[in-house]
Amino acid sequence: MICPYCGTHIADGLTICPACHADLTKAVPDASAIQTERYCKSCGALIPEGATVCPNCGMPVEEEAIQPAEKAAVQLQQQQEKPHLASAIPAASDPYSATTANERMPRRRVFLVSFIAALIVVGGAVLLITQPWNPDPYSLKATEAADTSMAGFPGERSKLASQDSDINDATKNGDQQIFEEVNNYYADLGDLKDKLYSSEQSLRDALDSRNPDYTQGYQTAQQDANDLSNLINKIQDIDTSTGTYNDDINNITTLGNWLRNWSDELMNAWAKANGGDTDKDDVLFGLDSAKRDDGKNSYQALFEQNYDSWKPQEKDSSDSDSGDSNDSDSNNSSDSGNSDSAGSDANNSN
Repeated sequence: MICPYCGTHIADGLTICPACHADLTKAVPDASAIQTERYCKSCGALIPEGATVCPNCGMPVEEEAIQPAEKAAVQLQQQQEKPHLASAIPAASDPYSATTANERMPRRRVFLVSFIAALIVVGGAVLLITQPWNPDPYSLKATEAADTSMAGFPGERSKLASQDSDINDATKNGDQQIFEEVNNYYADLGDLKDKLYSSEQSLRDALDSRNPDYTQGYQTAQQDANDLSNLINKIQDIDTSTGTYNDDINNITTLGNWLRNWSDELMNAWAKANGGDTDKDDVLFGLDSAKRDDGKNSYQALFEQNYDSWKPQEKDSSDSDSGDSNDSDSNNSSDSGNSDSAGSDANNSN
C-alpha cells in the first residue's frame, strides 16, 4: 500500500501514515474531477468554456494561458505521481502514535544490565558487612603469644582423691536425699488418709439419700486406690544401703499398708453400691466389721495412733554408725552376762 499524500510504502490496513501522519480514512481529491475554469488576464472575469473573447472587457483570450484552478489540479497530480523525498527522513516523534510508543520503551538489555549491576552492588555490600575481609584466612600462625609462665606445673590439690572425706561426703549427700524422699512420702500418706476418710463419709451420705449417684464417688475411690498403690511402690524403692533411715522407711511402709487395707474395704463398698446393691448393711459390711467401739475403722485408728510419733527426723550418718556400735556393745554385754549366768549355774550344780 502507498500513501496517497506522501507516496511512502506502508503496511496494508493502517489508518494513519507513519511517515506524514496523514489520515488515510479520508477521501483523496481526484485531479481529473477539478473543473478547468479560465479567467481573463486583463480584468480577471470568468471566461466561459469555448469563448475566445472576454465577455467583460472584450479582450481576446490566450489559449496557452493556464487558469489557477487548472494549474492547481496539475500541481496536485504531479505531487501524487512523484515520490515524496521526505518519506526517507524519520518522522517526527508523536506521543499519540502507535509506532513511537514502542520506540520510547526501554530495551530488555537495559533492564537486564541494570538488574545485574544492582545485584552485584547489594550482594557485595552484604558480604562486606557480614564477612569482613581477612587478609590471611588460611594462616595457622598464632595471633597472640601463649602464656608459658605455668608450663610444667601440675597444679595444687587440697586433698588426695582416695581420702575418706570424699566417701563421707557422698554418704552424707545420699542420706540427705533419702530423708527428703521419706519425709515427702510421709506427708503424702497423711493426704491420702484424709481422702479415704472423705470418701467413706460420701458413701455413707449417698446411702442415706433418696436419689444417690455413686458414679463420681466410685471413680474417686478408684483414683485414690491407684495413688496409694503407686506411693507404696515408691517407698519400697527407696535406697536402704546406708541404713540411716531404715527404721523410718519401715514405719511409713506400715502406715501405707494400713491405708491400703482400709482402701480395699472402701473400694468393695463403692463397687457394691455402684453395681445396684441398695442394702446399706450389706454395702457397709466390710467397713463396719472392722469398726472399733469408738466408731472408727480399725485401720484408720492404727494409722492415727502412730502417724505423729513416726514422723521422720533428720539425722547424721554417724548416728547410724553409733547405733550399730551400741548394738554390738549390748550384744557383747549380753553374751558376757549369759556366760556368767551359765558359770553360776554350773557352780550351783556342783
